[in-house]
Amino acid sequence: MTIEGGRNQRFGRRDRIRHQHPQPQAELGHTEYLGCRRQRLLRRRRVRRLHFDHRHAGRCLQGLKIRTLNGYPLREQVIQLVARHLTPSHWYKNRDNVGDGAVRRLAGRLEPELLYRVSRADCLGRTGDFDTDAQEWFIERVRGLGVEERPPDPILMGRHLLEMGLQPGPIIGRITKAVYEMQLDGRVTDLDEARREARRLLAEEGGCPPRD
Repeated sequence: MTIEGGRNQRFGRRDRIRHQHPQPQAELGHTEYLGCRRQRLLRRRRVRRLHFDHRHAGRCLQGLKIRTLNGYPLREQVIQLVARHLTPSHWYKNRDNVGDGAVRRLAGRLEPELLYRVSRADCLGRTGDFDTDAQEWFIERVRGLGVEERPPDPILMGRHLLEMGLQPGPIIGRITKAVYEMQLDGRVTDLDEARREARRLLAEEGGCPPRD
């Protein structure tokens, strides 16, 4: 095969490929094709920039050396809000199985009132027809439990166990934590019930129940 023949064969194969798969620049022109391709690349980059999750939020505030603001845990709140902004929608879809304990425990991670606002703004800012039924249901549950800003304060404190005759030690923390979990679930509602559960837990651990 001569050099000229080889070149003709290669160009012929290339022409056949172009004929089978016509290139956009044949329809738009080279300049228009490059402009469209550049616009697509810019859109992809813009989408990547808009993909902002809780890890990005944490790194951003960490880079600015912002952790608290006037004693408020700003960095942690932002991270939790970004990470859980879809929680109201997810809970609403499964609302028959969402107990009061889950709502109270969520209040221990972030401010539910702020989560309601962030989730509602995210919903209203989307294109298309999106209602805010989930967000309104969520804030109604939160306000009904009185945990808009923080979880409920513990009913049983370490001093109560000391007053009952329990000696200081790690067991104080274990008992108060266990009783608080019961409180979050609604199984403990006053101090008498808290003390009763504390005596039961201590007996199960093999200790001597404190005096009344």
